[in-house]
Amino acid sequence: MNEPRAVQVELSSDELTLLEIHLRRHLDQVDRELVRTDNPTLQHAIAKEQRILEGVMRRLDALKH
Repeated sequence: MNEPRAVQVELSSDELTLLEIHLRRHLDQVDRELVRTDNPTLQHAIAKEQRILEGVMRRLDALKH
């Protein structure tokens, strides 16, 4: 995985909420794709994407508290 680097983006509360909604929708789609495929290579790639997006969601959630 790539090394993390600091990136600053200023978002309004509405923008942050919208970003979270879209990421959650995408995560739901990724989850559905993961269970639909029998291809191990594709499963691995989808699972990696899922882990990365879940990490982003955790960090976004931490910003709200």
